[in-house]
Amino acid sequence: MRLTQRGAAVLATSPVLGLAAWLLGLPEAAVLSACAALLVLVAAVWTKARAAVVDVQRSILPTRPRVGEPCRVQLQILNTGSRSTAPLLLTERIEAVDSLRIQIAPVPSGEQSMTSYIFPTHVRGRQVVLPTTVQVEDPFGLLRSTRPAGTETRVLVLPKLWPLSPLLAVLGQENMTPSHAAAFISRPAEEFAGLREYLPGDDLRRIHWPTTARTGRPVMRQFELPLQHRTTVLLDLMSSASFERSVSAAASVVALEAEQGGLIRLVTTAAQSVALSGIEFVNAADQFDQLQDRLAQVAQSPKAVSIQSLLQLLDAQDGGRLVICAGSMTSTDLDVIQRGSRQFSSRVLLTSSGSEQKQSTSDQSPQQQGWLHIDWPDGSALNRVWDQATRSAAGAKQ
Repeated sequence: MRLTQRGAAVLATSPVLGLAAWLLGLPEAAVLSACAALLVLVAAVWTKARAAVVDVQRSILPTRPRVGEPCRVQLQILNTGSRSTAPLLLTERIEAVDSLRIQIAPVPSGEQSMTSYIFPTHVRGRQVVLPTTVQVEDPFGLLRSTRPAGTETRVLVLPKLWPLSPLLAVLGQENMTPSHAAAFISRPAEEFAGLREYLPGDDLRRIHWPTTARTGRPVMRQFELPLQHRTTVLLDLMSSASFERSVSAAASVVALEAEQGGLIRLVTTAAQSVALSGIEFVNAADQFDQLQDRLAQVAQSPKAVSIQSLLQLLDAQDGGRLVICAGSMTSTDLDVIQRGSRQFSSRVLLTSSGSEQKQSTSDQSPQQQGWLHIDWPDGSALNRVWDQATRSAAGAKQ
């Protein structure tokens, strides 16, 4: 329980009036001094008696909002006390983002009240909603009782998605024959192809025990990689004013691959990614939520390595596709990246420029180089820029 500014002023006035009454012999001042002190005392008794004993339950829909997507927080206030509450003032604090105050009418004992507000989704990443603060003030506004209610809630705001059209008609389908399966024997997207006899060096975990028991000799399960294209998405973490749009572009490419049923690996230019340890192709549809969660939490890094350095460590994995999402680049950077990524059968460089300008493709056609440069100007829709660039590239290919 704390004094408000008004309460502090009234309480400070009481001794001043008492002193004036004693020095000047003013009985009226003595009465006013006593009234001021009594008023604060009554306010304290009232506030303590009417202190809110409530439980606050918070729910957020959707539970995984995206940047710019409408999201609503619903609060359920249950009065667990033995008497009706006073009017309540709820404060919702979203860590490092915003705070909101909500007035609630008195809640009868044992009953509940519902209210809601719009959750801000303009900032990507993990947002923390602190426990609700419940405040009660006396009718004179002299004292305030404050206590927390409910629990902390964590909300992960995902990157904005743009509906992108497939690139297969422009850059071609990668060569994905069953002969490549040996290099991907432990990939999660493998399919059962049949049985064969054991060969020295085979993984014993793939023995087909029923057939082995029946024939008396080891029989292995044979797997092959489905005829799916593989895409490497490379996100540049260098500081850039357009970094958020680069993240959104990468998330949109992941969504496109999930729709196409392809395999994908997500690589960033973070310093710890240089070794590329543990970064494997995964089924984009099966791992869609995990990939989106990862993109929701990436941040710019002053220690990020250059795209050119990382390209030297990336292998083409049997002619897969490479999609680079980065900020604006100079013509020299574009030329270096184009030359340094030739180990991939098809390459898409998606840059986010800071001003309205016409997107461009490379000087040489995608048919000759397997190369497409898409520039995404600020203030434009990525899906429109993407479609326009792919249509232009398809026309050049013909």
